[in-house]
Amino acid sequence: MAVAAHPTNLAWSLGAGLVLSITPNFKIDVSYRYIDMGGIGSNRLEYCLNQPCFNERHWFHVASNDVRLGFKHGVRLCFVSLDSPDWLLFCL
Repeated sequence: MAVAAHPTNLAWSLGAGLVLSITPNFKIDVSYRYIDMGGIGSNRLEYCLNQPCFNERHWFHVASNDVRLGFKHGVRLCFVSLDSPDWLLFCL
């Protein structure tokens, strides 16, 4: 085992998406997301499973490419306002 060589790191992400309305209440959501969590490195290793490692260092770059597909189904909500003299009906 070894202690991390760099205790802090910068992570960032970038994404884009598109929502297609198939019907007024049914939508398809397609999106892409890239996440970069930077590099992870170790100090020099002394022992690997009870064997000498000859001062090896380990370095990994952690990133992810995600494509997501979603479905949305909405129900239209309507309300009646009884406070109004006309019994006002409004929908969202």
